[in-house]
Amino acid sequence: MTGTPLIVLPLLDPTCEVVPLAGERVVDLNADFWRRMGDAGETRAAAAALDAPGASPQDGLSCLLAAAAADALTEPPGSPAFLRGLGAAARARSAGDPGLRVSVDDVHLVSGTTEASGDVVRAARVSTLLRPETGKALSLLAAADGARLLVEADQQLPAVFTLLGGADRKRITLTGRFVAAHRDALRQVPGIHPARLTPGSRTVRPGGAWGTAQAFPVSWVARAADIPAGWWAGWLDASEAAGLTAEALERCRGLVISVAAAGSWSSARGAAGTVTSLQDVVSALRGRVPLAVEILAGAPGTGASEARRVAETAARDGIRIAGCRPFRLPVGYPRAAWGGVPVCPARDRENDLARWTSVASDAEADAAAHEVLGWLSERHFLFPGRLAAALFQPDVISPVFGEYGWDTSVRHVSTAHAAPDTRGPGDFLVSLRTGRINRIPAALAGAIRTLRAAGHGQRGPLPGWPAARHDALVAGLKKAGILVRTEMVDDAA
Repeated sequence: MTGTPLIVLPLLDPTCEVVPLAGERVVDLNADFWRRMGDAGETRAAAAALDAPGASPQDGLSCLLAAAAADALTEPPGSPAFLRGLGAAARARSAGDPGLRVSVDDVHLVSGTTEASGDVVRAARVSTLLRPETGKALSLLAAADGARLLVEADQQLPAVFTLLGGADRKRITLTGRFVAAHRDALRQVPGIHPARLTPGSRTVRPGGAWGTAQAFPVSWVARAADIPAGWWAGWLDASEAAGLTAEALERCRGLVISVAAAGSWSSARGAAGTVTSLQDVVSALRGRVPLAVEILAGAPGTGASEARRVAETAARDGIRIAGCRPFRLPVGYPRAAWGGVPVCPARDRENDLARWTSVASDAEADAAAHEVLGWLSERHFLFPGRLAAALFQPDVISPVFGEYGWDTSVRHVSTAHAAPDTRGPGDFLVSLRTGRINRIPAALAGAIRTLRAAGHGQRGPLPGWPAARHDALVAGLKKAGILVRTEMVDDAA
């Protein structure tokens, strides 16, 4: 094969793919990693290993989540249920790693933060999770004159430092958006020299291992500055979305907007805290292309109530809610107040690869996000993660029992030994969407399997069951959140 290798290391959005520059060829090890995580057989084997005599309640919980993930991975690739299974599989299979904990859209270090290069280097030394992919990269580098490593986000740093630790760094050029944002800091990291640092970007498109390729080329962007001259979709902060021109909105094929406060679309705030109007954006896109809102909970001077107000504003207008995460003040924030509320940067630590400015209200934001996320999950089908495919592939709930249908993210799993409590093995309904686990009485396990297998056709009582008993079972499934209202799934258009 010809062309300079452009190595895409884990962990990036598995529903996107990178478009190389002229003279480059993509070596997509990120896709390889997610294919490995998406192997239902390997995840099922991980669950079986935990389903052993003497398993602790924590082992039992991990076993159920892994088994539910393996079951969800049999759904159509890229579907919401599949992507939730992919995330659960990654969490389950990284649970025992000494350095990393991985989800479908993020990575956490067992000790430290990806905002500090020293923490990442230490995690990379002990982690084994990414070794299959970094091993492939090392083999490629040994046979190539040189290669470029595309570093788009902090989630890739563990793989980057693992690779740099075993490679001839003189042959390597680091490029990408993360390099552009942190070039000066990266120059000071001992584990990088003498690799070259070349800021640059590559077009990213929905597709990839588990994404849905669009009918025509669509670029996926995370900054307004990256919006191309052609079709695009993306995930932007409210302040950037508000500045989009009518011409850019006409070329938009889908958008998620991150919002910290909004009593109305004409008075909204994003991470920067300035009041801005999203009314023109909402009017231009709603009903024409997929549109969603991500809630930034717990901004200074706000709390869970403001986050709920954003959700209610979106729901009132039929706009999907992508999810909720804790508010963080952008690094380099230039003002002493956010939305009129003073902010005091914490001085307890200095991170060389900082993305956020730590402030005293961070803990309150974490608590608000946790509270609101639970509240939202009971009322809306949130995205499986911060994934491009989630915008284009909404959940679909088909009515089976009146206005209720099966939540496809709830999986029926059985154990031989393990349990998340002290009551022994059994049958369980595990929600990969809400995290809720329901133990099924032995007498009802077969009936629930029959109901689920019958799907749309099972509208009447189960064979041999009195109508009252059947109705009681259905009522119990509704109460437990296994059967959900079809109205919970917002219009994706």
